[in-house]
Amino acid sequence: MARRNWTIALLLSVLAVDTAATATDPTVNRAEPREQARRAVPWDTSRIVGTPDKPLPLSIEPAFGLLKFNDPMHVRWQADCQRYFVCELGGKIWSFPHDTNASAADLVIDLKRGIQSFDREKSHGLESVYSLVFDPNFRENRFVYVCLIFHSRSGPGLEDGSRISRFEVSRTDPPTIDVQTEVPIITWRVGGHNGCDLAFDNAGCLLISTGDATDPVPPDGLNTGQNCSDLLSSILRIDVRRATREQPYQIPQDNPFLDRPGVRPEIWAFGFRNPWRIAVDRESGDLWLGDVGWEKWEMVHRVVRGGNYGWSIREGFE
Repeated sequence: MARRNWTIALLLSVLAVDTAATATDPTVNRAEPREQARRAVPWDTSRIVGTPDKPLPLSIEPAFGLLKFNDPMHVRWQADCQRYFVCELGGKIWSFPHDTNASAADLVIDLKRGIQSFDREKSHGLESVYSLVFDPNFRENRFVYVCLIFHSRSGPGLEDGSRISRFEVSRTDPPTIDVQTEVPIITWRVGGHNGCDLAFDNAGCLLISTGDATDPVPPDGLNTGQNCSDLLSSILRIDVRRATREQPYQIPQDNPFLDRPGVRPEIWAFGFRNPWRIAVDRESGDLWLGDVGWEKWEMVHRVVRGGNYGWSIREGFE
């Protein structure tokens, strides 16, 4: 709070000095304010670059400058394959080795060509792929989990439109995925805000981010942010280590809402808008979450043991 007050005080001081100088400056033509604004000289001598510390001297350099992708959504390094995997929004997953001279990626799977919706009468089929994550025991089981988004034939609101599925990666070089290995894990309502990112926590459980399943305007159109009877606007935590088609997941016994009536036991944290990207701090076990905000505000949360501790950061433009 002290830092914020200092910042406000600084801005008020600058405005006060500028106002006083304008009031006593005989060269200012008060009769033509619009013309004066057009003649204003930009103030480009400011030396304020950040508080309390200056930004780090960082620069961006292309790592794989010869590779091109269409709407890449997520990239993961897979140590056992010694390859990066990239999923595109349109449904293709690619892989390539750690070689800065790599000029082409290898197609792992085109999910739009093979994947099917649960209900063909209600869905046009696969629309998007948002993210993927490899099983912690990938070396033995070759499992990868993918977030799939399906079109609705009748507009927004397809109840099973957001779906997490497990696939098996081949042991060939380059690796591929056979669509017939799909095991659907969990679904939730599709909408404008669908989430979705995936991560495994330190206990080996799968974390899944879900959105509020509505368009940005009006915010939280389903009033689901504080409603825990569905899977929306939440971080889900499930155990997929013994997943089968008949029982695709189990509820971890240490989930925080396991015995709450009317609350989905899969929920680990709730009250978000559209949690888009998540990462687990391997040392502390905390979950860091980037949540889509509203207009000029975005949010970063730290989720600890089912609790939600966060703050907001403002975008760098007006």
